[in-house]
Amino acid sequence: MKKTLLTLAAIIELFSPGCKTTFPQASSTEVLLQKRTIETSLAPNLNIKLLQEREYLIPDSIFDAYIQTIDPFNLKGITGKSVGGYTHENYINAWNKKEEFLEKLHKLDLSDKEISVYATILSTPDVIVFRESIIQDSFFRKALAHERFHKELTKLPEETYEYMREIANHVMSIRYSITYAKEHPELFNTQDIEEWESFIAGQMPELQKKYPWKSENELLLLFSKYVLEQKNPLDTSSIAAELNFEEFYAYLAQGAFKDRVEIVLKQYTPAWNVYEQIKKRTEDLVYYDASLPSVRKANARIYKIAEDGLVPKEFCTDKLEHDVIMIVADYCSSCYKAIPLLEKASNALNIPITYINVSEEEGFRRIINLELTTSATPTLLIGCTVSIGLKTENEYKQMLQTFVDKR
Repeated sequence: MKKTLLTLAAIIELFSPGCKTTFPQASSTEVLLQKRTIETSLAPNLNIKLLQEREYLIPDSIFDAYIQTIDPFNLKGITGKSVGGYTHENYINAWNKKEEFLEKLHKLDLSDKEISVYATILSTPDVIVFRESIIQDSFFRKALAHERFHKELTKLPEETYEYMREIANHVMSIRYSITYAKEHPELFNTQDIEEWESFIAGQMPELQKKYPWKSENELLLLFSKYVLEQKNPLDTSSIAAELNFEEFYAYLAQGAFKDRVEIVLKQYTPAWNVYEQIKKRTEDLVYYDASLPSVRKANARIYKIAEDGLVPKEFCTDKLEHDVIMIVADYCSSCYKAIPLLEKASNALNIPITYINVSEEEGFRRIINLELTTSATPTLLIGCTVSIGLKTENEYKQMLQTFVDKR
């Protein structure tokens, strides 16, 4: 049976918060007593000794009831059977699922005290929970490190957390051609290339018949391969990572992806430093200390531009303040309309424009080095003033003139 770690954050992002609700509340003493009772019943299993405060084993039937309540898309059908998860917030309250969850618990013929204890644990933010049966499995140690990695990620300041999201999503989007792969053996080994060539050889004749006007090099582009690829083709770590960027780092630390993923991530030094610090902190299962503050950020931060206005002062660096930058993308139809209009306005005032195409690797790196990202293109940065979307030539000229007058 596939073992998959609960992708709670991926699910919660898809929903708006519901009404605030409450659960039957057990005292901290009752919760601790139940925790010790379960752990004692499973002794002398050595894995038990690894569990710390705010890390709980939940009877399988209760854990299943919880998953069925918070998993409206039935993700276990996609990513395997959930064995545990880090609950950053009260997901049941967030979706107003109190009645549904309590109903499921009552059907399990639990005592009022048991319902109170498990309702308390499973509605408490910042806890790690596992189905009880996983403690007997050697996989438990990987699962524990994985969930602690999630916990450490959520400690990061918002601007660092968003930076890690941006880098993960970018790395997962990178694709390489087989030509590039052959030139970079550090990313693709001989077996990778042989399997890839074999697949292309089987598909190419049909494609050449279907697209006779395309050259072989053009057709080869159809067979580009993503950087992200799990070592075990039967596991679902890549799917989980695409659902929730946190899983990208947690599964990477777990060793689920091919080595090239870490090699590419190293190119983004601040993100790599944060990842490596969390990995070292969480792989020590015995001496892990959840009370430690967030790892050192090492300049891993980013501001996401979402509307017209000003870039916050702390992100308004010298790199921005004295330049005019237009952020564009290949997929942006408005960008193709905006560029000639901006060019006319800038030529009239003799102001140079720097264009950054975030669809290209070099462009992505340049914008990341500015500690910025944008929710839409085109985005015009006139100094630290932001303008998103297509504007008229006259509007561009007015904005540029204001910039000139202030210098």
